[in-house]
Amino acid sequence: TVLDSLGVRNFDICVVAISSNFEASLEITMQLKDLGAPFIIAKAGRDIHAKFLSRNGADEVIYPERMSAERLAKRLNARNVFDYIELSEDYSILEVPIRENWEGKTIAEVGVRSKFGLNILAVKRDGKMQPIVTADHLFSAEEHLLVFGRVTDLNRFTGKR
Repeated sequence: TVLDSLGVRNFDICVVAISSNFEASLEITMQLKDLGAPFIIAKAGRDIHAKFLSRNGADEVIYPERMSAERLAKRLNARNVFDYIELSEDYSILEVPIRENWEGKTIAEVGVRSKFGLNILAVKRDGKMQPIVTADHLFSAEEHLLVFGRVTDLNRFTGKR
């Protein structure tokens, strides 16, 4: 009755994120589909749960705990990486500190793209992001960089363990 009163057909996406009760998660997913929900994302803890959810109305099944653990493992696997965003199997974005020998030099002087094959997307200082960094940007010790590139180039750059 509650789901029916919400008018789920009017929502673009419905998210079912019940972690403690798989039966309730499955039941709500099925009810949402029956009520005409256009797209349903459901949370699963195990592969067998994902199969049931997919077969019973979920358009996408996610594993938030697994995704967080994988992201953390990748971040911890490289030295001095503050954040890690995997865009595909081959490309990622890392948040890293500047190298000590870069302080007081410009992006052009360091040659990040030519030496490492990486693109600087933004500079982060005092928790604030400055996107679209120009080649004459002068590095300071307090900065972190958001760099984009091939995973192989990023691993070489960070000295992946």
